[in-house]
Amino acid sequence: MSTATAVAAALRALVAAVHAEIRAKSGPRVPRHPGEGDNAYLYSRARIIIESEAARRDLTVDALARRLGVGRRRLERAFQRQGESPGDVLRVQRLRLARGLLSTERDRSRAEIADLSGFPSARALKDALAKHGETDPHQSGAVRSQRRRE
Repeated sequence: MSTATAVAAALRALVAAVHAEIRAKSGPRVPRHPGEGDNAYLYSRARIIIESEAARRDLTVDALARRLGVGRRRLERAFQRQGESPGDVLRVQRLRLARGLLSTERDRSRAEIADLSGFPSARALKDALAKHGETDPHQSGAVRSQRRRE
């Protein structure tokens, strides 16, 4: 066997090993033409990622779809079948994180809490709380303190 042939064979084996490693780490791709079971699988994988990584500010619906190997619309359809939207589920998970931090990390600013829970800004956190009929505990505490002084 010539050196060139041996090098080519080694390269093919290396490329195959790299592809196998990538497939093993990224999990199976969701098929392009899904059945109902595929939608449930896509939905459950997306929920796992959202629940474990909601605090990452770079986790968006588009980024989630790319990570799962599907388009945004395909991901949205899988969530619609469950009566949800990926954006709403992500926002609610971030709110859970923020609520926990707001109740335990009273010395942190609203901007820090927003950052730690995945919101792009303190304003986005405040708006999300308001949308769910809640007030910012930091705000209400400040209002109570001011009322006591008056």
